[in-house]
Amino acid sequence: MNMKLRKSSFLFSVVIGLMGCQSTSESSTVEETVTNLSPQAVIDFMSRCDNADSTAPGPIKQPLYVVGSFPDANWKHVPARQYQYKGNNFYQAVTVEKDGSYKMQYATELWSPQFTAKGRRLNVGELTELTFGGYGTDTTVDIQQSGKYVWSLQFDEKGKPLNIMVNPCK
Repeated sequence: MNMKLRKSSFLFSVVIGLMGCQSTSESSTVEETVTNLSPQAVIDFMSRCDNADSTAPGPIKQPLYVVGSFPDANWKHVPARQYQYKGNNFYQAVTVEKDGSYKMQYATELWSPQFTAKGRRLNVGELTELTFGGYGTDTTVDIQQSGKYVWSLQFDEKGKPLNIMVNPCK
C-alpha cells in the first residue's frame, strides 16, 4: 500500500508541475490606458497628420468614415475616407481634398451611429463640439485650399462624442 501511495503522490506532483509549466498566452484584447489631455494637448494631437494607429479597440466598435458630398465619394463609405483608431479615444482619417464647400457626417456603414458638428458648421483649424447626427443634420465646411487634410474625432471611453476638428497637413 505504501508503494501505491508513493506512485499516486508522484503522479500528482508531476501533474501539478506540468500545469505550472503550461504556456500563458496574452489576451487578444489590448488594454489601453487613457490619458486625460489638456485642451491644448487635444488640439495639438488632433492637428497632427502622423499619429500612429493603435492596436487597442476603440470606443466605437464599427469602422467610421467621413461621408459627404466630396467628389471622390458622393455620400458613399469609401476606404480612402475611413477613420483609423489612434488610441486615447481619438480617430483620424487623412484625405486629399479639393477646394470647395462640402456637407458631411461621420458614420459607420449602416449609419448607426452617426455624428455631426454641433451647430452643423466646421471651420478648418477650429476645435468644435461633436454630437450625434441623423438625417438632415449634415455638417458644412469650406475647404479654401486643395491638399491633404486630417479629420479628427474624439469620444469618451463609452463612445459619447466630444470633439471634431479638420486641419491641413503640414
